[in-house]
Amino acid sequence: MKIDIYSHLLPPKFKVLMFDKGASLKSLQNSPALWDMEARFQIMDKYPDLLQVITFPGLSVDELAGPSEAVNLAKTINDEMAEVV
Repeated sequence: MKIDIYSHLLPPKFKVLMFDKGASLKSLQNSPALWDMEARFQIMDKYPDLLQVITFPGLSVDELAGPSEAVNLAKTINDEMAEVV
């Protein structure tokens, strides 16, 4: 069994916020499993001995939301990650 501890996931609301802030869709086009759970499940089905620890990418909520909104954005991200799990 192998465990992937760097398996990033962009929660849906955060993905929308990234695009609202000017992030490029091109950076995600080749990695739909980064934000689409069905795509991720299809990949996972191909590798039954692989487990994934779902993590949030190393993006800073401060940079996207600013200090005044960072706490609310962090809570939103945590809630969405909990829903996925």
